[in-house]
Parts: sequence; C-alpha cells; structure tokens
Amino acid sequence: MRKLAEQIIKHYRSIIILYFILAIISCFTLLQVKVRFDLSYYLPPASNSTRGLKLLQQEFNDAIPNLNLAIKADSLTSALQFKQELLHYPGVQSVRFLDDITDITLPLKLQKADYVKNYLQKGFARYELVVQSNNYGHYIQKLKKDMAPREIYLSGQALDMASANLAVGKEVTQILFYAVPLALLILFLISSSALEPFIFLITIFLAVLLNMGTNFLKGDLSFITQSIAGIMQLAVSMDYAIFLLHQFKLSLAEGDNLQVALVKAVYRSFSSITSSAVTTFFGFIVLLLMSFTLGWDMGIVLAKGIVFSLICVLTFLPCLIRLFAPLISKLSYKPPLRAERFGFLAAFARKFRLTYLIIALLLLPLAFIAQKRCDISYGMGNLPANSPEFKAQQQLESVFGRSLLYVVMVNRKDSPATAAMTAELKDLPHVNTAISYANQVGNDVPKDSLPPALIKQLVSPSYERIIIQSKLKADSKPAFALAQAIRKIADKHLKQPYYTVGEAFTLLDMKKAIEHDNIIINYFIIGSVFFVLLCNFRNIIVPLLIVLTIEFSIWLNLAVPYFSSTRLNFIGYLVINTFQLGATVDYGILLCEKYLNYRKTYPKLQAYTRTLKETCASLMAPAFILSGCGYILALISSINAVSEIGQVLGRGALLSLANVLLLLPNLLYWCDKLIEKSDLNPLFVKLGNLLLKLKRSGKNKAAKSVVLATAVNDKLKQHGDK
Repeated sequence: MRKLAEQIIKHYRSIIILYFILAIISCFTLLQVKVRFDLSYYLPPASNSTRGLKLLQQEFNDAIPNLNLAIKADSLTSALQFKQELLHYPGVQSVRFLDDITDITLPLKLQKADYVKNYLQKGFARYELVVQSNNYGHYIQKLKKDMAPREIYLSGQALDMASANLAVGKEVTQILFYAVPLALLILFLISSSALEPFIFLITIFLAVLLNMGTNFLKGDLSFITQSIAGIMQLAVSMDYAIFLLHQFKLSLAEGDNLQVALVKAVYRSFSSITSSAVTTFFGFIVLLLMSFTLGWDMGIVLAKGIVFSLICVLTFLPCLIRLFAPLISKLSYKPPLRAERFGFLAAFARKFRLTYLIIALLLLPLAFIAQKRCDISYGMGNLPANSPEFKAQQQLESVFGRSLLYVVMVNRKDSPATAAMTAELKDLPHVNTAISYANQVGNDVPKDSLPPALIKQLVSPSYERIIIQSKLKADSKPAFALAQAIRKIADKHLKQPYYTVGEAFTLLDMKKAIEHDNIIINYFIIGSVFFVLLCNFRNIIVPLLIVLTIEFSIWLNLAVPYFSSTRLNFIGYLVINTFQLGATVDYGILLCEKYLNYRKTYPKLQAYTRTLKETCASLMAPAFILSGCGYILALISSINAVSEIGQVLGRGALLSLANVLLLLPNLLYWCDKLIEKSDLNPLFVKLGNLLLKLKRSGKNKAAKSVVLATAVNDKLKQHGDK
C-alpha cells in the first residue's frame, strides 16, 4: 500500500486531470438514466399479480385502470361524447364508463342504482382510464392544459406517479441546496482550516457524480433510489475523508514533510477507512438478496457509491491536499469543536454510566417488541395536502367516493363455476359491484353466439374476467383482507390456475415478498457486519457489543412510529434495518478502537474517560451531517415514502450517536474482563492494570518503562503489518 500511496502523491496532477475528465463524462451519462415510478415493476416475476398483469394485456389488450377522471356533465349524451374524446386522446389505451357494463338504451331509472352512481352522479361523470406514458408528470400537465377551460378532477396511480415524477426532478436539486451548507457548517466546526470543508465536499461530490453517472450501465433507477442515493452517499462517506486528513495532520505533527506525511496518511488510514467502508458496503449489498427487486435497485447503487467514495478518498483527496497544502496551512484556525471541550460529556457519562445502562436494559425488550408491531404501509403515500391535485382528488372522491378494482382472470374451462363464485363475491363486505359474464349475460347463453365487440370487456379466447369494485383505500388492512377473501373464494370454486390483478393485489404480493425478504436481510446483514468486525478486532465480544448497540438504536427508532400510532412506509422500514446499521456502525468501530488502544496503557476507567473525550467531536460530525441530511429530506420532499426515509434516518443517526457515546462505553467498561479473555489476538496485553499497580507502588521509572515498551511494541506491530 505504501508504494501505491507514493505513486498517487507523485502523479497528483495527472490524477486530478483524470478525475476531472471522468466527472465531465459522468455529467452526460447520468442524463441517460431512465427513472421508474411504478413500484409494481419490482415485484417478483413469479408473483400472481405480476403474471396476471401480463396475461390481462395478452388476452384483453387491456390493463387495470390507473387514472380516474371526473368532469361536469349535464346529461348522459354529453358524458358519452366526452368518452369518445378521451378515447382519441394520445396515451389513452382504454376508457371504461357506464355503457361498458350495462345497456344504456334503457332509461337510467331502470338501471341498477349502484352501477349508475359509480359513473354518473350530482352533475358529474366519472371515467376509468388506462393511460401510458414515459413521463406521467408532463402527461398529466398536458392533459389538464388540453382539456381547458373545462375543469377535470383526477385520482389514481397515474396521478401519484405524476406527482412523484415532478417532485423528483425539482426536489433533488433543492435538497442538495440545503444539505451542502449544513454539511459545510458542521465541517467548519471540526476542521482546523477554512479550506478543509470544501476539499471534503469536492471529494465526496466527485464520488457521488461518478456513482450516479455509471448508473447508465444499469439502464434505469427507481424514483426512490434517484431521490436518496446522492445525499445518503454524501452523508455516510464524509467520515472517510475526515479520518484521512486527521492522519495527515498527525504525520505532520511528527515532523514529516508534506510528501511523506501524505504517503503515511494514505497507508495508515487505509485499514480503518476500508474496514468502515466494508461494513457499510455489506449493509447495502444484502439488499440484492430481496425477491422484491427494488432492493437490488437500491442496493447496487448505494453499495457502488461506497466503493466510489472509498476510491476517491484514498486517491483523489490526497492529490487535492497536495495541490492546496500551502493554502490549507494559510487558512488554518483552531476548531471550535475540539477534544478538550468535551470533558463535561465524559464526566457526565462517567457519573451516570450505571444509571444509563439500567435504563437501556429496561428499554431494550420494550423497543424490540414495539418495532415488531410497527404498522407498515406499502403504497406511495398521499399527494401533498396543499397541492391543487390533492384538492381535485378530494373533490372527485366527495362525489363518487374511492374506486378500487379487483380483477380475477378465470380460465374458460372453469366458466360453469363463475355464476356461484360471482354471487359469493358480491356478498363480501365492502364490495359494491361484482360483474362477470355469468351475471351480466348468463352462462346459458353461448359466448361464441355473441359478437366479440359486445362481450370483449369480460371474455377473451382463453379467459374471462370477474371485475369487483370497492370503495376501500388500496393500502389498507380492509383492502388486503378483501383481496385475501377473493383469492380464498377463487380457490374454493376454480380448478384451473387463476390470476388476480389490481392495486390491492399488487400491494398484498409486495407485502408478502417484503415480509419474507426482511427476515433474510436482517440475518445476513447482522451476520456479515459481525464477520467484518470479527476480522477487524480479532475479538468475539467487541463485535457483539457494537452490533447490539446499533441494533438497539434501530429498535428504538422503529418503536417511535408504534408508540405514536403512525404508519411507516415499507421503504423506510427496509432502509432503517439495513442503512442505519451499515452507516452508523462506523461510530462504534472508532470508539472501540480508541478504547482498546487506551486499555494497553491505562486502567479501564481512565481508558473509558479518555475515549469519550477524544471521540466526541469525530463522531458528532458525521452523525450530525447524516441526521441533518435526513431531516432536510423529510422536510423538503413531497413524496411520502422519501420524506419518511429522511425522518427515520435523521432520528436513527442521533439515536445511534447517543447510544455509541453513552451505552457502548458502558458495555466496554463492564465487559472489560470478557473482552480480554475472548481476544483472539495474542498481542493483547494486560499493561493497563500493570501500569496502575506500578504507579500505586510509586515505581515511576518502571511505569515509564512500561509506557515506552508499549509504544515500541505498537511500532513493531505496525511495521510487521506492513
């Protein structure tokens, strides 16, 4: 590593130019990445609803309506004329109205009241559309403009995707606009030169740009990944840069010249930065194990971001320091947050160490149980409450209520069973209408004797469909219960394979996939992080204490929504279980390394105090940056899922910081003997207690000899490692 570091510093100008060229290329390639807004795309291909959607397109050349549109209509005739206008509008694949489910040649008073009320009521007509667009945000805006001066009222998945589409384009830049000054402010508080924060940000921004630019090789991203990847990479990997610069300053303090100090900084910090990056990398890479492939989408981008951050910090940052070293020295100052200013916190933690340990032990089982009972939502969330789209949606739903469709695709070999099945479906709670060929025409009428155009909504060459309409909210327990009841009735009546299609079925399959994935991911991430920590510390107890501390912080974080009776979006739940452990385990690594190092020369109480005093500033900076970025995400994003991710990340970073500073040192203190006995490294020595005995006996020379011997031992060990 030393030879590589020497080559990096020697060719620093060439490396800076190379990275500059790569950054320009990335600016162009990131514009080629397609953003996906339909989360159903990430369902497992073998799920019933995914296969049902494909079959629906093949058999009926149709899909589940994704846009409800209402407009003022003074008569059935004008409503039918507007339907024809919609059918010819670009991007509209199909339009379902009253004439598609009943004979409108009969007077409306003779029609079934439920059918009529679904489509005509209080001077409004409602249509169920299937629309297709690569950019729903622009599509909905154009639709409203083209329909003017007539006012239209919209709801449905297409509107939700349009809102997310517009928000991602506008808010990513806005989030960075607030996050960058916050990061700069925090970095100024811990830096010793006015130029250091800018060098840190340039390095990490380069890594973010390279990461996002290389996504064109993947082809597309989910809007969730697009919204959070950049700001999370910035927040998580900033401490790599801080640690390398810290090593550089230590080398300068030892009397090394600029070039030698930079070389030493690279190879001395390599092990610690790499260990930290590897734990975070595993925290993200386990998302690839999910059958719900949104995990693959997020995991590959976030893990790739850590790799780019690691490479940029070890290769580009030293070159920047070499280039701007005179200016860094010229703009130096005393950092406001330095080690000696945190003596009060060390004294506080020392005084109440037993109290906090007891409180934590009491809270631990409560937090574990509460996080298991957290109410998870699986939809994209609501539109922003102050938006015109939300008000229009409320207007539509105040007249017609919600409209949620469930579709069962039945093999025509099971046609005789559809009459009894439809009747049973119609009697289910929350079902407004259940329509099939059996109850609209009758199974006694041969399907082949009727014109295909007349029955195309219900019958295809190989399948027929039963359409169930409800007014439930798709992402709700009653909607899931109804979806399960429909499948149960289908199992009872049908012998051939059947398929279920609709938003509630999609969310239900998503829920099942995620619940299964979450168990696997939790085991893998804890196991992988523990293994990396075991290799790093060569001790069994220390990794257990670090993982327990961060997991306790995660449980506390997830317990908050339970005790506050609020729902947590499934993406926020997934991200916390992986991201918080992967991102904040670094705090525990740094603190434990300091403690174990001090235990070689000090008794455990002094090692405890010194560790807290010296690590506070180093831990607070990355934690406050991560927390601040999270809360900025929560405050600015109008996408519920993204906003919730920000909120739980912001809270999680602070909880992890608090427990690493207050709980973990206590665990190290009380488990000191266990740590010593479980050490797998034969170089672990008992010099701390020996030094104390020598000091108490007044043998100062002997004590100094022990300190000197320890220093020599450490130097020899470092030389041997190289």
